[in-house]
Amino acid sequence: MSEEETLNHLFEKARKAPSETNVNDIQKWIGLATAGTILIGLLTKLNAVFTKTMIMQKQQTSNSGFTVFLESIERKGFYDNTLGREMALSPETLQVSHSIAIVVKEQDHIEVEVSLKYGVGGSDISEIKLSFVYLVTNLPQIMILNKDTNEVSFDQALLLTILPASFSTARGYYSAMVEGSPLAKYPFPIIKSDFLISSCRIMVN
Repeated sequence: MSEEETLNHLFEKARKAPSETNVNDIQKWIGLATAGTILIGLLTKLNAVFTKTMIMQKQQTSNSGFTVFLESIERKGFYDNTLGREMALSPETLQVSHSIAIVVKEQDHIEVEVSLKYGVGGSDISEIKLSFVYLVTNLPQIMILNKDTNEVSFDQALLLTILPASFSTARGYYSAMVEGSPLAKYPFPIIKSDFLISSCRIMVN
């Protein structure tokens, strides 16, 4: 299986799984998608952009339909300060945080930026940042503008299509990246879809 096919399979599994998928299930489909050496090679090369054309999912709304294409995934950054160190981590001392944002880049393209962090005592010890670029047909028709606040939001069906899939992919990827470090025992927690949506920031370039 090529790296491109591996990444496609990884994302396809994440797309079909809800964001609250059990960590063991995520690790299981990562294992099925890649042999160990292929996975390591893929992870080390994900600082470059991988592009693909792939129909992700088609949704029908009450007003108009839209189709979503995942065009690229890019790793924007990663570090793990626990690697090679003896650290006394526990569920009581370990802190986690996330941020997720949508950036409207063009009339028909949006970028989902996902950041996941671990911390101890108020200091960050590990973080991953991933960017997902989507082509969305009929994007202007499913953007909702609040004229009172000038804030932009999207049809709920679009958010439920791209946010859980992006988060699940980032979460599974993070688990693979920290394998062999003290953080491997503490997979990033489950976040439900409704909280992902409520915590998502939307920006327009």
